[in-house]
Amino acid sequence: MGLLVFEIIKIERVKKKLTQNELAKKLKISQTHYARLERGERELSFKIFSKIVEILDIDSNQILSAVHNKPIYDLNKSEINLLDFKNEIIEELEKKIKNSI
Repeated sequence: MGLLVFEIIKIERVKKKLTQNELAKKLKISQTHYARLERGERELSFKIFSKIVEILDIDSNQILSAVHNKPIYDLNKSEINLLDFKNEIIEELEKKIKNSI
């Protein structure tokens, strides 16, 4: 079973020696908001997800792959949203490739 999105993000945050408060400031959100995200109490938007992977310099594919390998019944709403977004990107790329042939 894959790790939850924020389990991976928390591991990376700690590796970078950032506190929740420091990362929250870089994200321009409150520490309370970030803590709730990390605990899975708030839905993660793609905008915040994108900023987190940029700030922590981590591969979004690593996180999406971990989520993708989880059984669907174990996914939380944020993880489902990320998978939906990943599928939308794949569909868009396939259309561009098809149109360029």
